[in-house]
Amino acid sequence: MMLLDMTIRASSAQRIFLRLRYIAFYLSSILDTSRQKIFSSVFNHMVKLARIVLYMSSIKTSFRGTMTNSLLPSTLPIATAAVIAGTSPAAFTRHILPILRTDERGYVVTRSLEENMDRLITLEIYLAAERKRDGAREYQRKYRRRGTGPVR
Repeated sequence: MMLLDMTIRASSAQRIFLRLRYIAFYLSSILDTSRQKIFSSVFNHMVKLARIVLYMSSIKTSFRGTMTNSLLPSTLPIATAAVIAGTSPAAFTRHILPILRTDERGYVVTRSLEENMDRLITLEIYLAAERKRDGAREYQRKYRRRGTGPVR
């Protein structure tokens, strides 16, 4: 279960948390001592999960709301698609790109890449590929900033 996919409002999560506490107190009164120990450890894990859900539901992200799988882009840049496919951008362009669907900008349609690789592209895979490209982006940014002024 991915916590990022949960879209529970804080009031709903608080109600769930209170119901969990009520159930715990009721069950602890009717269980014998050996079962109470097992139940208390399970209940503690449930409380931790409820607190995490409460925290996650209160967080506001600075981009496009909460992150769910529906927020995966419908098209991917060639470099990101190459990282997801596990090849270099040059090899991807030469061997894989001709059999995939692309849009008018030359971006790869995510669904065609999924069908070609026979696996689903999840949010974690997409974000890992984007993070892996950060080094190249930083290098390119520094290269562009250095300018054409006099050499020192």
